[in-house]
Amino acid sequence: MKALQELLAVMPTGPVPEDINVNHALAECWERLKGNAEGGMEAYKLLGRMENVQWNSPVLTFTIERHGGTVNGSTRAELQHWEVNLDEQTACIVKEGHRQLEPMAPRMSIKAIAEEVGVLILGGKMDERIRRQEDGCVKIVMSKLFPSDSGFKRTVKSRRQRLAQYVGDQLAKQGWVASGNDGFRPIENTKHQRVSHDLRKTPA
Repeated sequence: MKALQELLAVMPTGPVPEDINVNHALAECWERLKGNAEGGMEAYKLLGRMENVQWNSPVLTFTIERHGGTVNGSTRAELQHWEVNLDEQTACIVKEGHRQLEPMAPRMSIKAIAEEVGVLILGGKMDERIRRQEDGCVKIVMSKLFPSDSGFKRTVKSRRQRLAQYVGDQLAKQGWVASGNDGFRPIENTKHQRVSHDLRKTPA
């Protein structure tokens, strides 16, 4: 703590230059500060990642980018705004936010796409976005509509689920029911399949 205090004692109020390596001095005494573990912070995470470092004796403030969300596929990084009081030997997060690292998945109308897919299914048309099977079932080829690499994986999953729901609602009005994952079949075809199955079980 003494090394950090001596380093900042000669600093005027305002931005702290990067070349004085205040991040290393802070990291060395980080574990001694009350509140140091808030937000999952650890001393090594300060090195090379402190931004907008400001000094206004006895308070040092800085922003740090956390990358936990990006590991899970997020396109945004969490930003923590810290305040360190050297006199009280405390550290606390005073504000949190986010930074967009990659372009967000483009917005689109899932309902409009669902309506188009529904028309293809009901119209008996062939299209790469649907797959017709011999038993009358029609499956939506989600990979053609929302490829796995088309955005944040949770966004892709959500869009696929919503599309299946919208298509299902549309087809239900025309006498169709869900059949497996992303699949649908006419109710009459379902009844036919059930009757055929019952006949096969009937003793001769």
